[in-house]
Amino acid sequence: MDKYREKGYLFEAASVVFAHSNDLDCIPSLLYCNRLLTDLLKDGNFRLFWRVCDAMREANVTFNALTYTSMADAHCREGNVSDAKEVLAEMEEKGLCSSNFTYKFLMKGLFRAGYVDEAIEVKKSMFSKSLVPNRYFYATFIDGLCAANRFREAIMVLAEMSEMGVKPDAMVYEALLDCYLRHDDVDEAFKIKDAKGITLALCNTLLHVLCKCGKMEKANELVDEMTRKGIKPGSTTYALLIEGHCQWGNVATALELLEEMKKKNLASVKSTYCVITDCLCRNKDPNTVMSSLPNLIMKKGKRNAHTWRTLLMNYPGKGHLLKLREVVEAMHKHGIVPATPHYNILIKGLCETRKMKAAQSCLVEMLDKGLNPDQGTYEPFIIGYCRKGQLQNAERYLLQMLHHGFKPNKEVYNALISANCKSG
Repeated sequence: MDKYREKGYLFEAASVVFAHSNDLDCIPSLLYCNRLLTDLLKDGNFRLFWRVCDAMREANVTFNALTYTSMADAHCREGNVSDAKEVLAEMEEKGLCSSNFTYKFLMKGLFRAGYVDEAIEVKKSMFSKSLVPNRYFYATFIDGLCAANRFREAIMVLAEMSEMGVKPDAMVYEALLDCYLRHDDVDEAFKIKDAKGITLALCNTLLHVLCKCGKMEKANELVDEMTRKGIKPGSTTYALLIEGHCQWGNVATALELLEEMKKKNLASVKSTYCVITDCLCRNKDPNTVMSSLPNLIMKKGKRNAHTWRTLLMNYPGKGHLLKLREVVEAMHKHGIVPATPHYNILIKGLCETRKMKAAQSCLVEMLDKGLNPDQGTYEPFIIGYCRKGQLQNAERYLLQMLHHGFKPNKEVYNALISANCKSG
């Protein structure tokens, strides 16, 4: 079951449970069944989820609290709130006490399905069972209320948290701040900061939301306030500001902040260079970016391979497929050893332009360097050969892909079906 699950073959994993009906002497333990149910929930495969539950009942597998929690969550996702409540009732009849863990998942399911009033009623029922919501439950509940634009109720729940002696975490504040700023109520957002007291963690949370909403002037004002009050902006603070300015096209400001970080000897976040590179590519010619990239990413003798990957990804979108090979060669020149993801981008770009021989050469080069192909390596070959009508080559790569345990995606299946239909 675990091997099937790891490869994403959930039906095959479920078939192990179904095999009990064919007089199998032993069945998987509850632990493994619960793991499968969790994966089926993540995959949204409710039909198979309930088939597994039925098979477990037929096999006399005793459900535990996690099993019932998964079942209640599944009912909520499908919009069957009354059935979810029945599952909780059955759980309590079996002597399994509901916990914050159970109700947290139930809340997520109710909010996800849009049953906000039902979620509020369920929360009230917790107190009648002497269950005191913890920080994680409150965070889930407030986040759900904010997502549903039930802002006043979210503020009331925040006050309730304080009365109960439960300390809010970053997720709670971020949900509240995001809701305020989505309604252009910046003043109220800053009132939360003033009421709680300015700290580096809270400022970073507020910065994250301000940058996401594009309120960069307020973000800069907040950093100025931090400095005046003796709170030194850290690497995370700068990373948030840089990413925010890049998101809204302020490339020059982002580069100035990067230089400021270097002067303060603050360690840069890897993703920051990727964001800056992506922003530069969107606003300048990639050739110009590539020429300045080595100086941009130098830090204590180390270079960031993720940044080069970002540059590679921008070339196909800009129509510079012939330059992809130059980027890979430049990586070698600057001491970066290209990995499988870098070659995958190069192979995908070549396959999309139907330059299959050049793509094959890249694959050979990969193998010569001891790199292992992954799913992202095989998919472009299959799709590319399908588009050229060369089904034998497409099937050859499909077999290699399956042999290495990779599961084809929808795009691969569509290409194969389309090519086979065209060939008659």
